[in-house]
Amino acid sequence: MLADTSTARLATNCPGEYDRTVTTGFYDPSLVCEACERKFSPWDGYGKAILLDTDWESAQVGGDDRRAYCIRSFDYTRLKLFFMSVLWRIAGTARREFRQVDLGPHGDKLARDIESCDPGGIDDWSVTLARFVGSHPAIPELEAKVAWLDPHRTRFGGVNCVNIYMADFIAMIKVDQRPFGEPVRRLCIARDKPLYIIIRDFGSSKELALMTNMARQQA
Repeated sequence: MLADTSTARLATNCPGEYDRTVTTGFYDPSLVCEACERKFSPWDGYGKAILLDTDWESAQVGGDDRRAYCIRSFDYTRLKLFFMSVLWRIAGTARREFRQVDLGPHGDKLARDIESCDPGGIDDWSVTLARFVGSHPAIPELEAKVAWLDPHRTRFGGVNCVNIYMADFIAMIKVDQRPFGEPVRRLCIARDKPLYIIIRDFGSSKELALMTNMARQQA
């Protein structure tokens, strides 16, 4: 999906479906009540502040070979609940853009944890973050922040996860009773530890390769 400042083009490789323009984003008015919207609002605001308002250039670590960002201090509860509530909303909506995400038996527990504002520990709904940098090698204006893929189930670190694309970020959320092993576990959002975000090159990513292949199929 590619976007300018006002509209977006939704591309699809699903049989029987066609590309279309989206002007208002994706919204499901029947998903949550007003009280739930108020509950989610502080978490959404904090998630935006971290992902979109951070000076990422100054947050890079690793010397000349910079492969990660580091935020030394952050609100673990609000950030974790932000990602948990986004996952719940994606799994709960009937919108076809999110149909690849089915939490199965994990859905009820996620709802209970959100209702009680319980982010759990590092092994509960573990979240690992990455940020794409760079652009398409032949199309400089095609950056990760203006293109994304539908959320989907996948395997990461040997366990089941859901990948969620947000601007130029990807959140990998564990939906599995098994914990991550090392070294993935040490990169998960954790209480009383710095927040580490992996740097990934968009130009060489599998996500860009998939988007390019979809565009070729639609040509």
